[in-house]
Amino acid sequence: MAKRAERKPSSRSDKTRDVRTAGRFLEELSWLLQSYSHLDFKVLGEANFQTAPPESLRKAASSNGNIQFLVGSLPIIFNNVRYFPSNEDIADFANGALGLNIPRWEKRSRYELIGLIVCETAKLDDQRLGRLVEAITRVTQEDPGIDAIVADRRANSLSWNELIQILTQRGLDEA
Repeated sequence: MAKRAERKPSSRSDKTRDVRTAGRFLEELSWLLQSYSHLDFKVLGEANFQTAPPESLRKAASSNGNIQFLVGSLPIIFNNVRYFPSNEDIADFANGALGLNIPRWEKRSRYELIGLIVCETAKLDDQRLGRLVEAITRVTQEDPGIDAIVADRRANSLSWNELIQILTQRGLDEA
């Protein structure tokens, strides 16, 4: 009786269930383990795989905690459509709060605007950084009163600069 030709697995799910593929994997794994037989794999349980960032990265990182906070927070805040429903709102914020005029903002994607603003944040002076961080901290505290202030910004034609002043003043009044 002629030996029936085994068909090759056609789909990826068939390949993962194929006994021949699993057998080849085990064979290759055994060769690999045999070639490294001089290593004591038990020490891996005791190893600490956390490594410090390279020195070049530590030198490039900002020592200003406000910049680090903003770089992490701004993308999350700008993606919140409750506060920034359109690219125009993001561009207005950049202009009013950061003094950053973005030419042709209407032709840019939301993510491009966010990236540009985050990169420019590193160039702000400490006083403006501090005010901006305080205002953003207030906005992200889930206080319904703050939500109302931010929502009324457009209705009352407040600039972002004025809104930041209101939020930071509110923080001083509560302190």
